Amino acid sequence: MKKAMSAATSFLPSCVLGVALLAGGVAEADQQQQQDPSRNLLEVAQADGRFSTLLDAVEKAGLDEPLQGDQTYTLFAPTNEAFGTLQPGQLDEWMSNDKASHRRLVEVVSYHMVEGEVSLEGSSEVTTLQGTDMAIDAQEGSASVGNAAVVESDIKASNGVIHVVDSVLIPE
Repeated sequence: MKKAMSAATSFLPSCVLGVALLAGGVAEADQQQQQDPSRNLLEVAQADGRFSTLLDAVEKAGLDEPLQGDQTYTLFAPTNEAFGTLQPGQLDEWMSNDKASHRRLVEVVSYHMVEGEVSLEGSSEVTTLQGTDMAIDAQEGSASVGNAAVVESDIKASNGVIHVVDSVLIPE
């Protein structure tokens, strides 16, 4: 009986360690899939389930081509959760087929895109594809872009970088 107990007590920690290593490997594989530098910005965003609403808006606005091309961009990517904080009906209005609403959708989506790779260091301003400047403020351990907090930074792609933000950036 003592041998069986001894074997069980030495086996259990090995199982726990094995499960922890497996879980770490899965998390690392997910992160590698998100950060695969052979994929373009659109492909990296598609591989990450947090950006489906943004991707629908990008497609509807006709701005998916730049995210697939050879030119380098930075995408400030609001999560699906961030889109959920918009006023009720706001996203539906922007996504409608009305010409004025479509223009506004293009303005909002292009406000999340910047030519070139933007690093989050110090305070600066960047000019968005929408045409207006947006403030960036990065301090030790935190960063903000416009009125949004950056919740994850430096997701690499073959043609740029994604910085995840906690709210939809809306130009004035």
